[in-house]
Amino acid sequence: MGNTDIAELFDNTRLHGGASLIVLFFYFPIGLVLAILRVFIGIQVFIISCILPRFLRCAVLRAMCGVLGLVVKTEGAVYRNKDVPVLVTNHISPLDHLAIDLVYPNVMPSVWDLPWALMWALGYRDMGAKRGREVLIEKAKEHCEDSSLPLLTHPEGATANGKKGLLKFSTWPFSLDQPIQPIVIQIKRPIVGVNISTLGSRWWQDVFWFFFSPVSVFNLRVLPAMSASDSDSVDEFTKKVQGLMAKELNLMTTNFTSADKVEYAKKTLFKPPSNPVSSRRPVSSSLPTSSSYQQSSSSYQQSSTSSTRYSLPTPRTTDRLSMMTKQVKEVLPHVPEDAIRKDLSTTQCVDTTITNILENKVSFIPIDTSLKSAPSPRSNEMEGATAMSRSSEQPQGSVPSPSATKFAADSFSRSANVRQMSFQERKNALYETARRKYREKHGLL
Repeated sequence: MGNTDIAELFDNTRLHGGASLIVLFFYFPIGLVLAILRVFIGIQVFIISCILPRFLRCAVLRAMCGVLGLVVKTEGAVYRNKDVPVLVTNHISPLDHLAIDLVYPNVMPSVWDLPWALMWALGYRDMGAKRGREVLIEKAKEHCEDSSLPLLTHPEGATANGKKGLLKFSTWPFSLDQPIQPIVIQIKRPIVGVNISTLGSRWWQDVFWFFFSPVSVFNLRVLPAMSASDSDSVDEFTKKVQGLMAKELNLMTTNFTSADKVEYAKKTLFKPPSNPVSSRRPVSSSLPTSSSYQQSSSSYQQSSTSSTRYSLPTPRTTDRLSMMTKQVKEVLPHVPEDAIRKDLSTTQCVDTTITNILENKVSFIPIDTSLKSAPSPRSNEMEGATAMSRSSEQPQGSVPSPSATKFAADSFSRSANVRQMSFQERKNALYETARRKYREKHGLL
C-alpha cells in the first residue's frame, strides 16, 4: 500500500492535453453527429434487451453494442467458474455492469428506486441496500443460494480513473460466506483523448462521451476464484482480494473510501467564493446604513429562504468564529448566534455576513430584544421623544454616550403625522446608536 494522494485517483478534466486536442477539434462535428445517432440506436438496443430472453440477449446485444462503440474483450475466460456465485470487479465507468453482463449474465444490487420492469431490463434487483447493511447481506445470501445468476458487486463503491490506485473495498461482498471470482476492468479509448469519467460528472455525461468517441474498448480479465481460509477474517480476505486485483492492474491499494471521494469532491468543486470586498474595504466603511436596517426589519415579517451552501468544518478556527460571531451580534442583536455562526463558517468575514443578513440571504427567526429594555410601549415612546428633543439641543460636535442616550416622547401627540415623525426619528436614532456602539467598541471613532 503506497502513499497515494487522493487527487491522483480521479480526473478533474475531461480532455487530455497536447496533440489530442487538435485531433478532437477536427473530430468534434463527426463525434456530435455520431452521438446523436447512437442515442436512437441505444433506445432500440434497450427495447431489444427487454424482449429477448437472456440466453439470446447476450450475443445480440454484444453485436449491437459494437455499433454503439462499446467493444468488449475477454481474457482468462478459462478461470471463470460457473459455480462461483459472486463476481467482484473494480469500478471505472457507469457502463461496467453492462460490459460484464454482455459476457457473463449477472444480477447487481440496486440502490435506486426504479420501477420493477426497468430494474429487470437493466439487470438490477432490489436487495434492501437502502435498509441497511444487514438486510443487504441477508438478501444477497438468499440470492446466491436460490438463483443461478451470479451476483455482481463493485466493492469500491465509486468510480476511479484506474490509473494510480484502487479505492478501499467494502467488506459486505466478502461477508456472504461464498467464493469470490475477481474480474478486473480496463477501458481504452483510442484516437480521441477523452477521459472515461471525471470528478463530479453525472452518469449521463459519461455515457454521452461513450457515444461521442469512435470506440471504447472494455478489456475484462478473469482471475482465479478465491475463497477465504479458516484463519482469514472478513477484513483480511477483503484486503487479499483487493491486493490481487491491484497487482493485476499494476495499481496500488489505498485506504481512501467512496466517502472520502465525496468529501474531496465537495472541497474541490464547491469551494466557497473568495471575499474581495472585505480585502478592499475597511470595517468602518462596511457598516450597514439605516435604510439597510429598515429593509432588514421589514423582512422579519416574511419567511425568507436561503440557498444551502457547503462549508468544510474547521475546528482550529473555533475561537476566531466566536469572536466574529460576537462582533456581528453587537451590530444585529436580534439575529440568533446559530444563524450568524453558520454563515460565518462559509464567508469567514464579518462584513459579508452582515451584508448577507441585511439582504435576506440568511434564514433565521429574529429574537425579540425589546422585552429586555422596555417595560411598556407607552413609556418607551415617551422616553424616545424626550431623548430626541434633548439630542436636537446638543452641539453638533458633541457625541453623547450610547448608555446615556434615551428614546422617548414628551407627550402623546393627537396628530397621526406628528406621531409618525416621532417614530421615524426614534427609529433612526436607534440605528445611529447601534452603529456608534460598534465604532466605540472597536475604536473606529
